[in-house]
Amino acid sequence: QRAERLSAKWVAPTYAFYQPTPTIGHKDGRRYHDFHCMGKSGSCKHAVRRYLDGTNSGSTSNMRKHAKVCWGDAAVEAADAEGSADAARKSLAPASKQGTITAAFERTGKGKVTYKHTQHTKAEMRATIVKWVARSQRPFSIVEDEDFHELMKTGRPGLWIPSASTVARDVRTVFKNARKRVSNLLKAHDGALNFTTDAWTSPNH
Repeated sequence: QRAERLSAKWVAPTYAFYQPTPTIGHKDGRRYHDFHCMGKSGSCKHAVRRYLDGTNSGSTSNMRKHAKVCWGDAAVEAADAEGSADAARKSLAPASKQGTITAAFERTGKGKVTYKHTQHTKAEMRATIVKWVARSQRPFSIVEDEDFHELMKTGRPGLWIPSASTVARDVRTVFKNARKRVSNLLKAHDGALNFTTDAWTSPNH
């Protein structure tokens, strides 16, 4: 019963990275909760232990610290933007260690183009804008353009749009993950490699 009362207070977005029900145990006469991380597609074995008799019994600082290591800063920031554990879980469900932004980015652009009947989550919005500004060579500041906001928010005045600084940070995050992925592919290749350069790129401005 006490666990149920405590769980009602576990609403911070950080809890979204952990299994909803912690393991309950005792050590040296002290009761604790072990919160198990759900990162790395469920293969992460790390648990954050929190004793119930201390002043930090409700602290999420250690949970947040591990989430950044396992899921990435972008995923933690995306969860914070959702505002609650329940909302964050819906966005983070398909995410992996690469982070929510990268996971959402990888889900787009595959197969036939389809359009959702529901509004993007904040994580999906960030991923879609990353793809757009990168492919179309748009400036990050375009998301703060007044006419862009009018186009996006008409009929949906409450639509959330990330700031230019958030877009810039997300682009760097996706680039770092893509660079690491390409690096691993090249290292794993045991044959010859041929390189060429694109010496002429002329965007249509």
